[in-house]
Amino acid sequence: MNPVPVAARLPGRDVQRRAVHTRGVPALQPLNPAEVFALRRTERWVYGGSLAVARALGVWRRPMRAETDLARMRLIDKIYWLHKAQMPMREPANERVRKTFESSGDPYASSRWVGEVEASARLAAAGDLIDHPRLGASAETLYRDAGVRALLFGADLSMANLECVVAARPGDGGFSSRSGPSLAYDDHELDVATGDAAYSFLAAANNHSLDFGEAGVDATIAALDSRGIAHHGLNSRDADPTRPRLLERRGIRFAVVSFTFGLNAHTPPPDRPGIVNRARLDAKACDVDFELLDAQLVAATRAGADFFVAQLHWGMEHEFFPTQNQIEVGHAIAERGVDLIVGHHPHVVQPLEHYRTRRDPRRVVPIAYSLGNVVNPFRATWLRRGAVLDVEVEKRRLLNQHTVTYVSRAALVPIELDADTRSDTLSLKLG
Repeated sequence: MNPVPVAARLPGRDVQRRAVHTRGVPALQPLNPAEVFALRRTERWVYGGSLAVARALGVWRRPMRAETDLARMRLIDKIYWLHKAQMPMREPANERVRKTFESSGDPYASSRWVGEVEASARLAAAGDLIDHPRLGASAETLYRDAGVRALLFGADLSMANLECVVAARPGDGGFSSRSGPSLAYDDHELDVATGDAAYSFLAAANNHSLDFGEAGVDATIAALDSRGIAHHGLNSRDADPTRPRLLERRGIRFAVVSFTFGLNAHTPPPDRPGIVNRARLDAKACDVDFELLDAQLVAATRAGADFFVAQLHWGMEHEFFPTQNQIEVGHAIAERGVDLIVGHHPHVVQPLEHYRTRRDPRRVVPIAYSLGNVVNPFRATWLRRGAVLDVEVEKRRLLNQHTVTYVSRAALVPIELDADTRSDTLSLKLG
C-alpha cells in the first residue's frame, strides 16, 4: 500500500470542525487539535511538506525557540505548533532546564521550625476548564469521585483556570493559521464545570478572554459574580486592575491575581485597553513589564495580605517542560514578592519547581509551570491528564511578635478525565 502524503492527511479549508466546543455530541471526539486545524489548499502543501521534511530530518526532537502568542507567530512557529499538537515535546530544550527540577530532601523543612504556627490553610489549584460536548450532561458525574472531590473542594481555597468566556452562543472550536478557536460556556456548562460554584476562585485572564469581545468579558464577570465565585484578570469599566482579589481562609489573608501572555491576536477596545491583565510572560525577564504586578503587590501589602498568589497563563503549548526564559521570569516574579505561582496554557502537566528565594532564604516558592487540563475536548492521553497543586500554607509568629507566612508543603496530584460514550458523560479520577 502506498503511504498517503503528509499534506494529504492534513485537514483542508472545508474541514468539518466537529463541534469540539458546541452543544452537539459527535460520535468520536478529535484526537488532538491538529484534527480540527483548518488549512487552505495552498497551505496544506506548505505545512504538510514542511512537517514531512522536519520529521524526516529529526529537527524537532527537542523544543525549538518559538513564539506562542498568535499575534507574533511566524509561519515556522505555526508549523511547529501543528507538529507538537500531534507529537508533544516530552524532553526539555536543554539539560539546564531539566536540572531546575532536581532536588533532594524536603525543600520546606527549613520553614517549619520558624516561630510558632498561628494559622494554617490548604490550597488546591487545578488547570484548564474548557468546553466539551459531553460537559452539559455531566453535572452528576464530573466530580463524583470522592477522592477528586476531597482533593479539590475539601481545600480551604480551591482554584482553577477558566479557559473560556461565558456566552449565550457556543464557540466554533476551529483552529486555523490565522485564528484560534473561540471558547465559551453557557450558564449550565459553567455550573457543571465549576461543580456548581464549589471553586473559591477562577483565574479569568487567558488567551481566549476576548474571543467574544467586550461583551464576552462583561458577561463572564457578571456570571461569576452572580455565583459568588471570586475571580481576577478581567476588568469591568470601573475596576481598578491594581487591586488583587483578597480571600481570607482560616486566619490567613490571600491576595490572588491573574495574568495572560496574549489574547490570540484580539485587540482590546480602544476605550478599555486594560480590559484583560496582560504581560509578555514568555519574553526574557528583562523585557517583561512588571509595573501592574508591582502595583498589585503594593496594594496587597497595604490591605494586610499574608500570602500572594499569581495565576499565570503562559508557556509553550504541548511541551512537557517550561522554557529557560519562562523559568527566569518565574524566578523574577518570586523575588518581587509573589509566594506561589500557578501556571496554565500548555495543556500538559509540567514539573513543579521548589524555588528558594534570595529575598528570604527560608521562603520556598512553589512554581507550577503548567497543571494541564481539568476538562479538555480531545482524546489524546496527554490532553486528558492534569494535576492538582496541593499546598499547605502556615502563618507563623516570631519571637518579636511579627508574623511570616510560608508554604510548608507542596505537591502535584495527578488527575485524569474519562469520557463515557455510552452515557455521554464525563468524570474525573485520581490518576
